[in-house]
Amino acid sequence: MGLLILICAVALLVHIERSPRWPRLDPWRMRLRPWDRRIGGYIRSAPFTYVFLFVLLITTWVYQTSRPSIARSLLLERSTNLHQLGHDPMRVLVASAFWLSGSWELLVWLTLFSLVLAPVERWIGTARTALVFALGHAGATLLTAAGLWLAIRYEVCLRSEADERTCETAAATGSLASRETAALRAPARTESVRVR
Repeated sequence: MGLLILICAVALLVHIERSPRWPRLDPWRMRLRPWDRRIGGYIRSAPFTYVFLFVLLITTWVYQTSRPSIARSLLLERSTNLHQLGHDPMRVLVASAFWLSGSWELLVWLTLFSLVLAPVERWIGTARTALVFALGHAGATLLTAAGLWLAIRYEVCLRSEADERTCETAAATGSLASRETAALRAPARTESVRVR
């Protein structure tokens, strides 16, 4: 519910800021105009990042506003636990990328995606970013599931833990962070221009 209140408050502030009915805000509007263009340009320069965050916002809102029984069922049906991966792996791999269990997580991902994913997307492009993110998500999910399966097989953990939700979005973001770190060591790419 807190997420919904935050979204409504931001929407109200943006509406008031853009409304001509508040002439006392004109000095503030002039100060904020350059930032408005910069923020808009930053968001437009990384479309995958911010479209993905928008989808996370919608699914988190659905999760937060659902009854507890429905919310738990939504999360478990899209969870990458061993049971779900064994029955319908492709659906679960795709669906699990778009769900968070709390609104505080969305704020964390907003910060991390803006600091890690958006710069990587500007550097390697939208399609490559989506590919690296998808491969990181699938790889992290499968590695986590394999580790959990081995732990259960060798009785290191209980079978009931196989039905718990795994969190692999962090590893997908980690794969992009490692790609960015590798880019820091690599020489910068320069665009070649042909002169005729």
